Amino acid sequence: MITILGFGLAGAWCARHLISAGERVRVIDPWESTTSTRIAAGIIVPIAGQRCKPTWRIRELLPIARTAYPSAVWRDVEIVRAFRSDEQREEFYRQGAKGAYVGIDVVEFQPDSMLGLQAPYGGFISQDAAVVDLPEFLNDTRKLVEERGEFVVGRFDAHSEAPLTTTIYAMGWHIHNHPLWSWLKLEPSKGETIDVESPDDLGSRVVSNGTWIVSAHGRQRVGATNVWWDLDPTPTDSAQQRLLDDYESLTGRRPRVIGHHAAIRPSTQFKRPMVGQHPERPNAWICTGFGAKGTLFGPWAARELVQSILNGHRIDHDIDIAHLRI
Repeated sequence: MITILGFGLAGAWCARHLISAGERVRVIDPWESTTSTRIAAGIIVPIAGQRCKPTWRIRELLPIARTAYPSAVWRDVEIVRAFRSDEQREEFYRQGAKGAYVGIDVVEFQPDSMLGLQAPYGGFISQDAAVVDLPEFLNDTRKLVEERGEFVVGRFDAHSEAPLTTTIYAMGWHIHNHPLWSWLKLEPSKGETIDVESPDDLGSRVVSNGTWIVSAHGRQRVGATNVWWDLDPTPTDSAQQRLLDDYESLTGRRPRVIGHHAAIRPSTQFKRPMVGQHPERPNAWICTGFGAKGTLFGPWAARELVQSILNGHRIDHDIDIAHLRI
């Protein structure tokens, strides 16, 4: 039996891949209501960041994710993103001129041409996007684990010695203080989201100006902030005001807040996952570093790890911790 410590996207996907391969798993997780996976909107976007760059390996990983997630939690959407400035629109043009968007379904729209959206600098629409219901995905995967293995609700010893049997560390940002893994270049970041009341149902559309708005479960979720200097997983007034300001600048309305969430993401300085085997403890494996793009990275990164554990598969060079140094 293989033990998995943690049950966010990394742990859940490792469990699913192991079970699919006929393995029994034992998951240990506190099953908390507020984690970076549970508060995330589960959005997969093809173009991201202030410089409007294609998401890393989006053309390869989007089809993998679409096939891997259960259809009940997957929703194809279009992203409608408004530029924040003339400079950002020019950056979009520069990326396009370099061929950065080849193979991505993206079209520009003109300033203030989108009904119900304030976009004085214009923006773009992309169909190559999705929203995944992550809480439901975790619930579904837990049931699978309970049927094919063991799910233990509890806390693991974050400072325990090397394991005697095969163990996958999928502990999220907590890994950066673990004695086995503190040498990895993890850069945790705090993200906050709010839930708001709105008469509008965006349906299969996500609107964004860097801050996104998505409809889910009869409300809208707005997010997300991203800071490295505050790792206290407590919601802050400053983040709520920033998200409300962005919502208002995009829609012209200021909604009533009905929920506010904060959690810490396991981000890395490379903005990519980190997976692999500990260089000195052969029973210890790690799957972490999904950051803000875990919905996209999860199925692929966990598969790379599981195939290495079971079959000796050589993990993709870009995410293999073997290329890092203690």
